[in-house]
Amino acid sequence: AWGSNLGIATPVGTPPNLIARNFVEKLGYRIGFMEWIYIVFPVWALSMIAMFLVLKFVIKPETPDWGKGSLEFLTKKRDDLGPMSRGEKVSALVFGTAMLLWMLPDLVPLGIDLFQGAGTGAKNPVAIWLKANLDWSVSAIFMATALFMIPIGKNKDGQTVYAMNWGEAIKGIEWGTLALIAGALSVGTAVASNEAGVGKFMQVAIKSLSGDGSSSFLFVVIVVAFTIIVGSFISNIAIMGMVGALVLGAAPTATFNPIAMMIAVGMAASFDFALPVGTPPSAMVFASGYVKIGTMFKGGAVMSIIGIIIVSLFGYYSANYFIPWPLVQH
Repeated sequence: AWGSNLGIATPVGTPPNLIARNFVEKLGYRIGFMEWIYIVFPVWALSMIAMFLVLKFVIKPETPDWGKGSLEFLTKKRDDLGPMSRGEKVSALVFGTAMLLWMLPDLVPLGIDLFQGAGTGAKNPVAIWLKANLDWSVSAIFMATALFMIPIGKNKDGQTVYAMNWGEAIKGIEWGTLALIAGALSVGTAVASNEAGVGKFMQVAIKSLSGDGSSSFLFVVIVVAFTIIVGSFISNIAIMGMVGALVLGAAPTATFNPIAMMIAVGMAASFDFALPVGTPPSAMVFASGYVKIGTMFKGGAVMSIIGIIIVSLFGYYSANYFIPWPLVQH
C-alpha cells in the first residue's frame, strides 16, 4: 500500500498527480512527463528511504521472521509462472511504448539541444508540435486502442484472440475512482471561480497568510500539513480537489508560486498513510484483514510526519526552482 501511495514519481502514478496537473494547466502551464519526474525525484527518493526505515524499525517487530524461506517461496512462485506468453509480451511492449510517447515531448528538445546547441530544442518546430499535440491522454488512448487490434493467437474455435477485449477492459476499470476524480476537478473549478465560487475570498484570505511580512516556508508547512492530516480522514482525491481549488483561487494575487504549491499539494495528498480511508491502496490492504488498524496507524503516522517534513523542505522548493513564478512567456 505504501509503495502504491509513493507513485508520486510519475504524473500518472496516483490520482492526485493527475488532478494537480489539471489545476496547473488552468494556471497557464503544461507540465511535461519527464519534467514532473525530475521535480518530484528528491521527494520520492527520500520517501523511499524513509519507508524502508519505518518498515524495518517501526513495523518489523510486529511481523514474523520468515528467514530464507521467503526467498525460496518467491523463487518457486516465479518459476511456476513459466515463460512470458505472447499476450504478456505484447502488453509489456505496449506499456513501454506508452511510456516512450509520454516522455517524447521532453526527450526531443533535449536531443536537439545535445546536437544543435543549448536552447534550440524548445524552439524547434517538431518539439513545439509534439508539446502542443502529443498529450498524455492522446498517447494513453492510442496505446489502449492498440491492445484491441493486436492479435496474440487463436482460441479453440479458431477465432482470433486479441491482447484485450471489451469485456476485460470494462472489468478492470475503476469507474468509481474515475467518477471521484471528475467530481473533484469539477468541484475544485467551481470553488475557485470568482463568479460562482469563493475565489475572491480565498485570494484575500491566503494573501493575508502568505503576505510579504510572513514566512513563505511557514505557509508551505501549514498547507502541506493540512493536506496530509485532513486527507487521512477523508481521501487523497477529495483533499487534492479541496486544497487545489483554494490554491487555484488564490493564484491571481498570490505572493507564493501557485504552480509549485499545486505540485507540492499533489505530492502531500499521497502521504495519507495513517488511516485506511486516506488512499485506495491503504483501504484495500486494511480490508484484507491482515493488517491491524493499530499497526497501520503507528507506522502510517510516522510516515505522514516524515512526509510533512520532506514535502515542505524539498517538494515546493524543487518545483519553484524548475518552474519560476510568474511564468516567463517564450
